[in-house]
Amino acid sequence: MVKKSGGGRGNNKRSLFQKRVNTDSISFGIVSIWRIFNPTNHLNSSKLLNSLGVCRGIFRLKQGIILHLRERIPSGMNQHYLITSLLHLFSRMYRLFACLLLFAWLSNCLLMGQSLKYRFEHITVNEGLSHSDAMTVIEDHKGFLWIGTNKGIDQYDGYRLKKYTLPQEQTGTTFSNRIRSLRIGADGRLWTGGEGMSLYYYDASTDQFRKVKPGPTIDPERYTLLTDIRTLAIDKRGTVWVGTRQGGVLGVRVDQSGIIETLEQIKIPNQGGNWAIEKLTLDTQGRLWIGALGGGLWYYTIPSKLASGQAEPFVALPIANVRGLYLDQQANLWFADDTRVYWLNLAGKSLQPQVIAGPFEGIGSVYRDSFGQLWVGTNQGLHYLKFAAASKQTPPVPQDSGETFLPEDANEHSINSSRIHEIYEDRFHNLWLAASAGGINKLNLRSKPFHHLHRLASQSPTLSSNYINAVISDQDMLWIGTRNGISQYNRSSQTYRNFLSLPANMNGMDVSTLYKASNGSIWAGTRYGGLWKKNIGETGFQAIANPSKDRPWTITSIESIAEDPFHTIWVATYNRGLYRYSLNGNLLAHYHPQNNSLPTNRLTCLLADEKTLWISTRDNGVLQCQLDQDSLRVQKQYVHDPADVHSLQVNYAWPLQKDTKGNLWIGTIGGGLHQLNLSTGQMQRWLAQVSETDVESILLDEKGHVWIGGEGLYDFDPVSRQVIHYDVTDGLQSNSFKVGAAFRGADQTLYWGGANGITFFKPSLLTQNRIAPLVRITGLRIHNQHVGVGDTLHGRVLIDKPLDEHPHIEISHAENDFSIEFVGLDYISPSKHQYKYRLVGFNADWIQTTPGQRLVSFTNLPAGTYRFEVKARNADGIWSEKAAVLVFNILPPWYQSPWAYLLYTGVLLLALLLYRKVTLHQQKLKNEVHLKEILYQKEKELTDLKLNFFTQVSHELRTPLTLIMGPVEELMQGKTAEMARREQLLLVHRQAQKLNNLVNELLDFRKTESGNAKLQAQRADIVAFLKELFVLFSFRAEEQQINYRFESSHSELFMAFDPAKMETVISNLLSNALKFTPAGETIRLVVTLEQEQHVHIVVEDTGYGIAPEELDRIFDPYYQAHQSGSFPVKGTGIGLLWLKVW
Repeated sequence: MVKKSGGGRGNNKRSLFQKRVNTDSISFGIVSIWRIFNPTNHLNSSKLLNSLGVCRGIFRLKQGIILHLRERIPSGMNQHYLITSLLHLFSRMYRLFACLLLFAWLSNCLLMGQSLKYRFEHITVNEGLSHSDAMTVIEDHKGFLWIGTNKGIDQYDGYRLKKYTLPQEQTGTTFSNRIRSLRIGADGRLWTGGEGMSLYYYDASTDQFRKVKPGPTIDPERYTLLTDIRTLAIDKRGTVWVGTRQGGVLGVRVDQSGIIETLEQIKIPNQGGNWAIEKLTLDTQGRLWIGALGGGLWYYTIPSKLASGQAEPFVALPIANVRGLYLDQQANLWFADDTRVYWLNLAGKSLQPQVIAGPFEGIGSVYRDSFGQLWVGTNQGLHYLKFAAASKQTPPVPQDSGETFLPEDANEHSINSSRIHEIYEDRFHNLWLAASAGGINKLNLRSKPFHHLHRLASQSPTLSSNYINAVISDQDMLWIGTRNGISQYNRSSQTYRNFLSLPANMNGMDVSTLYKASNGSIWAGTRYGGLWKKNIGETGFQAIANPSKDRPWTITSIESIAEDPFHTIWVATYNRGLYRYSLNGNLLAHYHPQNNSLPTNRLTCLLADEKTLWISTRDNGVLQCQLDQDSLRVQKQYVHDPADVHSLQVNYAWPLQKDTKGNLWIGTIGGGLHQLNLSTGQMQRWLAQVSETDVESILLDEKGHVWIGGEGLYDFDPVSRQVIHYDVTDGLQSNSFKVGAAFRGADQTLYWGGANGITFFKPSLLTQNRIAPLVRITGLRIHNQHVGVGDTLHGRVLIDKPLDEHPHIEISHAENDFSIEFVGLDYISPSKHQYKYRLVGFNADWIQTTPGQRLVSFTNLPAGTYRFEVKARNADGIWSEKAAVLVFNILPPWYQSPWAYLLYTGVLLLALLLYRKVTLHQQKLKNEVHLKEILYQKEKELTDLKLNFFTQVSHELRTPLTLIMGPVEELMQGKTAEMARREQLLLVHRQAQKLNNLVNELLDFRKTESGNAKLQAQRADIVAFLKELFVLFSFRAEEQQINYRFESSHSELFMAFDPAKMETVISNLLSNALKFTPAGETIRLVVTLEQEQHVHIVVEDTGYGIAPEELDRIFDPYYQAHQSGSFPVKGTGIGLLWLKVW
């Protein structure tokens, strides 16, 4: 249980506290000195710079011993003499320590070539941070980082900083935006406070910070205490605990609209007021831990109902100032005063704190990360210690002496500030440091284990040059070929020794290749500097003599050296072909196109394999050569064939490596990586999978992965075809790696040379970041203009809440040119993040962007609803499973809206109706005109027919009149005999009858036209009636010599008919038959009874007939068929009309 204090802190307690300090000073001084000279402590330059702290430790040791002796030595003894002697002794110890410190610093210079485990990245005012002093940092539930500075707040997404300035509050005569604390509540709300400021929260719906306002039940006087905020903590109930400078601790509950519902004060009593609160944290047992400046550590048990109260001092360890306070997930409370760090397990039975680390200078924060490492931010840099797991009773034990990080001018990836205010770890295991003058420092706790060797001007001897051409390993030695000779690096002592080099800023031998022969000798080839060899036991390299006077080394560029199974050395040159040497350096042969089957002199790389020598060339691909003890023969050549996709992509080949599965891996310059299956002879190109076109070097690891050096490093798994690309942001020496400068050590370490030294690592220690990025949609641009939350566009608010919370937005036709911004929140190499997106409703396929592209644009999309989805991939190739989604509706233009289409339909219908009306009217007019024309023509035809009719009738009347007038005249003169007179009278009678018929016909025609003709039917014998009519025309038939016959199926047939009209019809038929039947032909009048109901009367002749085309008009009034010239017959043209009328 926590011990409660019975009253104020009196002199006795301060005396006890002073004794504890004396004892601690002695122990801390000893520990500090021990740390410097501990042989297991791997120092770095940052830690040595902090060795001045050890001097302070010695001083404290001296002071502690003096105070301790004064208490222990009896007053009767000569205290002054003893103390003076001790001071003299300590002065000598101090000078001795200074010498030892100098020695340690010089020794450490030998270790500075190897990089630190961590590299720092910085976010400063140069990157857009609001102020150089960052005071607090936190990650929200969406994954965004919030940074509080002395000039407002910045939101960071890995790429861009977004500034927020709080509504200004007047403090005295100045305005304050000096943020001191940022905290996230369980509901995701962000809270902040600072110097001279009240409590604020972030309102996501307006994208602004808002000040909390007192509710009607809040005491105004108590509300005035809510200012000058130094720290915040938020419990699970949503209570915001506010640590202030003068008002103690305030418990605040605020509703969603920012109105304070409850405001209670927890007093931390001091003489005449409250202690200034520096730190707050909450444990799992419902206690609020409070760190005060001058008041030490306090705790407050939170009641179920929020109420005012007073905290209790934690007296188990009385300290004055609490500078750091942190509770880890194992219920360990880590807290610190100005110089020391303490540990307290809150789950144990006894709350007894233990001193864990120190002394440090000016502690500002303390944090234990998720890997068990303790970080202490001070005014003198960042300190790191790693602890083993602790029990409830046993404090954690340091696993090593830790490290101290301080700014280094020569190291751009060192920490950039020595004063750390706050330490925070995000969900991706990045450590964020808020620092004065340095802004934000970021440290990846899971950084790749890439190590470096590079030249340091402060170290001597050091790497002769950072431009590396070759590297090989010889037991504990590394041999490094540079543009300034050879450096031998002892990995145990971490020291250098240089050969063939010149002083700094000068170039010695340009060493292009190194090789260790089977006899232990080291061979070195140079560009235009000759061939060199160092035998075991020799102190330096010896030059190999020129091969001939006309081919000196000074005009020869050596590129590769290899040893064959016959223990001869092969030397490939870039312009002189191939040389063969014995192990002792004697020239055995020189092969070139003039004396051998080699197709070129331009050779780049050699690989000896049993009795095969593989040779890469500059312009002739790869050569497979058969080896003998005294000869070389090209067996096969692999070159580029434009018609064969299984050939080399280009003929410029360089690195060669053979794996354990019988494959030869070939790197080309310009054509990428190739794989040659030695069993089948088939070549496979891998450029589609590995995008690097210039493969400068190749190594194979123990897992069978192919590592490629080019623009960065590539880890290629040929089985899964997965590629991981590493670059300088992952900790490589640079993005430039040089041809052939790669080597695999016996311990599976891969060494890679580049333009800025050597990167080395063990692939087995590389782990993937399996945490996928959090994808967020962050922005919308209309016509390239950013549209924020609450912004008015075209008279309306397009976005009323953050886009990642917006279920649906509408975009008008005038806004149909827009861009969507998004981000993958990870913070580990964000420049290497990649994205893929799709627009469901337009294109269902995923489209992958180039690395770093976070904006896609759309223009003139068809009206409709679309679903935009985007995913992100981290630097290690892990894709987010859940996509960020934005649904939007493209509104059609007004002329394509439903109302517009309804209007169009109405207008179209009206147009159709109008068109129909106009068309009908026009058609009516046309019909009327046409009808008038037809009537006119009919009237004209009728007039002509009438004239023709009356002309013919006149002729018809004239004929019988003439015939009548002749006999009448003879009778009047009395010249004829009786018999002749009778015949003449008969003729007169007949012609008079004919005239009577004509007149009757005209009268009947008139009646028919006027519609007055009526049938007068009577029952009679039709056979007898027809015979009588038949006889009337027999005389005329005889005259025309026509075979004239009457036929009837019955002797009599009684029926109802109109005799007059029947006579007219039959007479017209018989008359027409007689008119158009020549002599010798037949006319028949046939009467038959059909089905006992109908009488069938047929007038049939075998005369001229009627043409088929005129049959349709035989019943037209006054129409006469065309007659042949040999048989002109005239008539009225109305005879057949009766057949149709009657």
